[in-house]
Amino acid sequence: MPVQQLDDIFNAGADVLGTVQDANGTILAQTGDVVAETVAGDGGEWWQQEGFVSRPADADSGSAACQAVTLNRGTFDVVIATRDLRGTRPQVAPGETCVYARGPHYQGPTKLLLQDDGTTQTATLTVGSTQIVVKSDGSVTISASAVNLAGATDFAAMAGKTDSNFDTIAAAFAAATPGPMEPGLAALKAALSSTPPSVAASQVKIG
Repeated sequence: MPVQQLDDIFNAGADVLGTVQDANGTILAQTGDVVAETVAGDGGEWWQQEGFVSRPADADSGSAACQAVTLNRGTFDVVIATRDLRGTRPQVAPGETCVYARGPHYQGPTKLLLQDDGTTQTATLTVGSTQIVVKSDGSVTISASAVNLAGATDFAAMAGKTDSNFDTIAAAFAAATPGPMEPGLAALKAALSSTPPSVAASQVKIG
């Protein structure tokens, strides 16, 4: 049958009634009208950008659902774009990118916000009340009630242990006497003696 208009092959605004993911990772969608509770298509292939996988929250029966743009192929549809207007979505300024997951009740907030004001690039990861901010100036800020790093209870404990070990090594070198076969030891001792104490701890800030 000849195509008379784009509506013959595209459907913009189909409700996603549900999705499943098979053993190969392929996501398949059932589309239709969530308010009228009618099904328009089953097994629609969910196409996304490579390296990115997401599934929408389940439809609220008779009320609202994620919406899709589908390409109608006769045998099955292909979902090529989606949006979900339920709940609150992150606000972004021009030039910003946000990747987020709102969960089954589309609440969140779990998001990664990427920003660039032309001078400083910033990546902000927010999970509940915990936030990690990484900036292009080399700074990393962690706002959390507790931080666990390689078994340490927090960064301060890890930094203190590092400083203690460093001081022990520095003291051992300072006590050594260079021999004829150790021409570099004196220079190493001088470098260690000029290093400020508590190097690791001075780089750790816990808010």
